[in-house]
Amino acid sequence: VNVYESFIKANESIDKAKIKMDEAKLRLQDGPGSLTKKVEKMKKLGHLNTKKELPGGIKDDIS
Repeated sequence: VNVYESFIKANESIDKAKIKMDEAKLRLQDGPGSLTKKVEKMKKLGHLNTKKELPGGIKDDIS
């Protein structure tokens, strides 16, 4: 029974962590005021010069 309860608690913790990761991704990449969209907008306006580009998958998601 203790093993089963431990498994249930671990699974709940994993579920909570997944929710937090999704929330962080929204703020960073997907949301309307996301950091990546702001950076790309500043680059397009010429107000920001960067040495590195965003990875392709991220750029495709925000285009």
